Amino acid sequence: MSDGRPPVDGVQPDAAPAGPSVELARDGKTALTITISSNAGEQSKSLAAELAAALKRITEAEFIVRPATSPSGIAVGTADEWPGLLPALRGDKLAAFQREDYLLRTERDRVLIIGRTALGLQNAVWDFLSELGFRQFFPGPTWAVWPKQRTISVAVARFETPSFYDRRLNIKWPVPTALRKLYATTPGAMERMTRSAAEIEEWRKRNRLVSGYLMEHAHAYGAIVARNPAHFAAHPEDIIPRDMGETRKLDASHASLLAIAAEDAIAQLERNPALDSISMEPSDGGGWRTDSPLGSPSNQAVTLANHVARAIQTKFPGRKVGMLAYNEHSPPPTIDVDPNVVITVTTQFIRGGYTVDTVFGGWRARKTTDFGVTEYIATVRGGDVPGDDRSTDLAYLAQAIPHQYDLGARYWSSDASRTWLPSGLGYYFISKLLWNVKNAEAQSRIADDFYRRAFDNVATEMKDFNERYVLASGRPLFSEDLVGRMYRDLQAALVKAMSPEVKARLVDYVVYARYLELFLAFNRSGRQLGGPAFKDLEKYLYRFVDSPVVNAGGFIFAFDGDLAHATPPASDWPTGPLSASEIGDVIRQGLANNRINSFDPVRFSSDLVPWKAPGPASSHRGAEVLSVIGNNNDQIYLFGNEPGPFVFDVQGGVLRQNRGPVRLRLFAEENPITGEPVAQAEVADFALQRVTLTSPYPGLHRLEVSDGNAGTRLSWPAGQRVSFPVAPDRQVGVISSYKFTGVFYVPKGTRVVGGYIKNASGQVSLADGTLLLDFTTLEANSAFSIPVPAGQDGTWWQLNNAQSGVQLLTVPPFLARSPSELLVPRGVP
Repeated sequence: MSDGRPPVDGVQPDAAPAGPSVELARDGKTALTITISSNAGEQSKSLAAELAAALKRITEAEFIVRPATSPSGIAVGTADEWPGLLPALRGDKLAAFQREDYLLRTERDRVLIIGRTALGLQNAVWDFLSELGFRQFFPGPTWAVWPKQRTISVAVARFETPSFYDRRLNIKWPVPTALRKLYATTPGAMERMTRSAAEIEEWRKRNRLVSGYLMEHAHAYGAIVARNPAHFAAHPEDIIPRDMGETRKLDASHASLLAIAAEDAIAQLERNPALDSISMEPSDGGGWRTDSPLGSPSNQAVTLANHVARAIQTKFPGRKVGMLAYNEHSPPPTIDVDPNVVITVTTQFIRGGYTVDTVFGGWRARKTTDFGVTEYIATVRGGDVPGDDRSTDLAYLAQAIPHQYDLGARYWSSDASRTWLPSGLGYYFISKLLWNVKNAEAQSRIADDFYRRAFDNVATEMKDFNERYVLASGRPLFSEDLVGRMYRDLQAALVKAMSPEVKARLVDYVVYARYLELFLAFNRSGRQLGGPAFKDLEKYLYRFVDSPVVNAGGFIFAFDGDLAHATPPASDWPTGPLSASEIGDVIRQGLANNRINSFDPVRFSSDLVPWKAPGPASSHRGAEVLSVIGNNNDQIYLFGNEPGPFVFDVQGGVLRQNRGPVRLRLFAEENPITGEPVAQAEVADFALQRVTLTSPYPGLHRLEVSDGNAGTRLSWPAGQRVSFPVAPDRQVGVISSYKFTGVFYVPKGTRVVGGYIKNASGQVSLADGTLLLDFTTLEANSAFSIPVPAGQDGTWWQLNNAQSGVQLLTVPPFLARSPSELLVPRGVP
C-alpha cells in the first residue's frame, strides 16, 4: 500500500512502496488474462473490454476477458464483485463520498484493478492506463497519446480516493442552443457538434472528472415557483415584489413559503432518490427585502436553506442542501447554518469588501461545517486570448486549489470555455489537483510530461512556446507581435517535428493562431457585429465547430447571443481540417501580416524607492484621484521615510452601490510577519471619508482595496508618495471612465520606450509637454515604440488620458501624479 503521498501521472513518489513488477505482455503476446467475476455487472464487463482494447493498442497483444471465481491475472471489478480486497468503508465519512475509491496493486502473479463502485472501477482502469503511459491531454483522438510497447511490465500499489467529492469543470456551450438553431438545417453540422461534445465527456472520463457526488447549487427559486403554480397563486405574498430588485426572491419570513419549499424538496427526492443534494440557491441578481424581519439577504437565504435541510432528514437522512455565498448573500449571516447545508463560496462577485478567505472564516463562525468553492477559470467573453484567464495560470491553480481545500472546500466547480488552446494544459492540471491536491507539488513535472509526450522531439520548443506566448507566466500581450511570433515558432516546429501525431497537434496550434489573428481584427473593428471582421471570424469558427481548439459556440453566445447578426452557413463554407497547402498559406500570410516588435520587454523589480529628481522640483500634476475596481489584485505602492500615517480620501460605490463597505489593508515590506496588514480601515458604501492608515514601519508599503467590484475613488495629499503599476503582471484595475494620467521614469541608457495599449486613447509627452506619440493614431491591442530623443533619458515623461490597459514594457511600469511622488525600482540608473 502507498504511504498516502500522491502519485504523479501514475508514478508513485520514490519513498512510497510499490508492488512487485508484473509482466503484462512480451513481444506482442499476452502474459496475463483479464478476469472478471462470474457475477460481474454490465459496466464491469464493458470496462474490462475497454481495458483489453487499450492494452492491445499499446502492446499489439490480444488480451482475453474471461469470468472467474477468484481474482487472478488482471482482475477487474467492483468491491461487490471481488469482495475483501478494498479497505472497509470509513465510518467517519459518508458512504456517498467513497463511491470513487479504487485499488491498483500488483502482486506476485496478478494485478488488482478494483473499484468501490462501477465509477470507481472506471477511474481505476484509466489510472492504470496512465500508469502505462497513456494520456488524454485534450479531447479528441489528436490529443490521445498511446504508448507503443510490445513488452510491458507494471509495478504499483496504491489505494485512491479523491480530495474533492464533486469535481465539476463545466465546459460551456459544447452544443449551444444558438448554434442548434443556426445549424439545424446545415448538413453535418449537428453531427460534428455532437461528436465534439462526446469527446469532451470522454476526456472527463479518462481524467477522473466524472464525479461520484453531485452538490447542487444552481439558482432554484424560479424552479420552485414553476413547479408549484397553485401554491403561489394562492400565496402571492411568498414572492417578494419585483420592484424590490432585479429578480424575484422568495420570502422566507412566511411560514407558508417554508412549508412549500420543504414539500417541493421532498417531492424532488421522492421522484429521484439518487439525488445527493437539493439546491436552495436564490435567483440571480438583487430583489431581497430590505425590511425583512429576518435581516440581511444572507439571513433570508440561510433561513430557507436551514428549514429545508431539517425537513428532508426524516425521509432522506444524510441528504444535503446546497447554496452559494455569492453576490448580496455572500457576506456571512448572523444566524447559524444547519450542518446539512453546504455553503459554496464563489471566488468572485463577493460583496461587502470580503476576501475569499474572510468569507470562509465568517461562515465557519456561523457553524458552517461543509464547504464548496465555485471558481471562474475561463470565460469566452474575453475572446479566449493567451494568458487572460486563470486556466492559463498554472501557479495560481497550484496555490489556489490546495488552499481552497485547506479552507474546508470539498466540492469544486467552475465554468470553463471550450477553447482548449490556451486553457487545455490548465484544465488537465485541474483534473490532477481536484483528484489529489498534493499534485500541486508536481506542477512542473506534470507540465514537462505534457510537453515530452505530446511533442516528442520538439518538446523543448513547445515548452518555450507555451511558456512565452500562451500561459499567464509569460505575460503574453494580445497583439500583432504575439501572433507573428506564434506563427514564426510554429513554422520552425513543424519543419523539425518527426511524427504525424506531433504535426497534427502543432496544426491545432496553427488553427488557434489564425483564430487569434481574426479575433484581433474583430477587436480592432470595435467588435462590430455583422461587419466584415465578424463574418470572417464566424466563417472560420464554423469550419472548426467540432474542434477542441477554438470555441465556435462560445463566440456566438458571447458576442451575438440573439443571433441578430449571425450568418447561416453557406454551401461553399469549408469544413474539416486544414490541408497541408492551407497550413503553409496560413503561416506565410500570418508572418507577412503581423509585425514583430522591434524591442524586447524588460522586467523591473517592485522593490521601490523614491525617485530623486535632478534640478528643481516640477509643478506637473497628474490626475487628482485614482478610481479603481477593488479586486484584491491592486498593488498601489506607498513610501514613507519614517513610521507614520498615510492619508486618503475614499469614496466607494462609484460604479455600483449596495455592495458593502470598501475595505483597505496596508502592508509594510519591513513587517517581519509576511502577509499581515499593519493597518486596516472600512468606508461605508458610497460614503466620502478621510482615512488615516498608520504604519509602525518606514519604507515601502502596499495598499490593497477590496470593494466587490463596486468601484472606489482615492485621492491623497500633495507630496504623499503614491505610485501605481501599469505592467502585464501587476496593474491597477482602473474604472473604464478613468484615464491614466501621470509621470513615469525613463532610466539612463534607455533607447526605446516600448509599451502596449489595449485601447487607442491617450498620449505620451516629454516633461516639457512635447508630444511624442498620440495613441489615437494606433489601433487597439497594439504595441508602441518611441525612440528616446538625445538627453531625454534619466528623466521623467508624461502619460496623459490613456484608458485602462496601457502598459509600459521597457521602462519602470509605475505612474505617479508628479515627479516628487514617483517611486522607481531600487538601483535603476
